[in-house]
Amino acid sequence: MDDTADARDRRALRAHDRGGDPQTHETDSEAPFLLHVEEVIQEAIERGLFDNLSGAGQPLDLSDEDNPFIPDDMRLAYRILRNAGFAPPWIEARHDIEAASERLRSDLARHTARIQAGVARLSRVPPYLRPTRRAALRREHDRFVQRYRVSIEELNRRIDDFNLGVPVSSLQLPRINLRHTLEMLDSLLPTDL
Repeated sequence: MDDTADARDRRALRAHDRGGDPQTHETDSEAPFLLHVEEVIQEAIERGLFDNLSGAGQPLDLSDEDNPFIPDDMRLAYRILRNAGFAPPWIEARHDIEAASERLRSDLARHTARIQAGVARLSRVPPYLRPTRRAALRREHDRFVQRYRVSIEELNRRIDDFNLGVPVSSLQLPRINLRHTLEMLDSLLPTDL
């Protein structure tokens, strides 16, 4: 058996193509069957057997009657909520969290612009006024950081509550990285300020 790098790469590629582990060159026992199924599906696609299916190119209809994620005993309740203009509680909570997150991003962008403009103005201020202006800028920044920290902690608590109540774990929301955000805020003001 040829044990050159090219031969090892070819064996790894064959193992991967058959659904196996490229490191050990072992294949899954179901891999030949799955490969055959994939070939049959590709042949059918090439022959155009899927071209004239009803609903082709249309989004899936996941209304109350067809949605597999809605428990049977909840379909009527969800239909009533939808007809009244409401969504399930976890969807409403997600909308609220996304809106609060957007407000935080917007507040951060405004504060960043205000601080950067203040730092730029300091170089044009007469030297005798700089200490007072620096102190005012520092106080404004520190107050914002404190309020922002509290807001992020509250939003992270809401995200945790949401993640506990969401029906599918893939719909969970990531928490806001407080440490990373505070480090970014600390970098806004020069160290000599």
